[in-house]
Amino acid sequence: MRGSRALITCQGAPLLAHLWHMLAAVTFSSIVLWAICLLLAVGVAWTRYDKKKTRDKFLRELVAMDPVRRDKVLSRLRPEIAMELRQQLMERYRISSIQSARS
Repeated sequence: MRGSRALITCQGAPLLAHLWHMLAAVTFSSIVLWAICLLLAVGVAWTRYDKKKTRDKFLRELVAMDPVRRDKVLSRLRPEIAMELRQQLMERYRISSIQSARS
């Protein structure tokens, strides 16, 4: 029994030494670099989430508006954004701003 424990310890020692050398190779500057990358990734994800949340809120407000006012608001926006919002209104809420404004 004692011999098998010694064998496990002897085989485990090079593995632990190898892991220790790998951890020792990680420098402080690489840790700082990874931390900066992590913060940038979190910032990008937060910005995308916030933009989506704001867009959804604006779409809900457009749905609640009367058709004439909705068309006026959409006409004041940049054409690309207005087209995208009209598509979202059509896909999500089955509202066509052009047809509802004519009624």
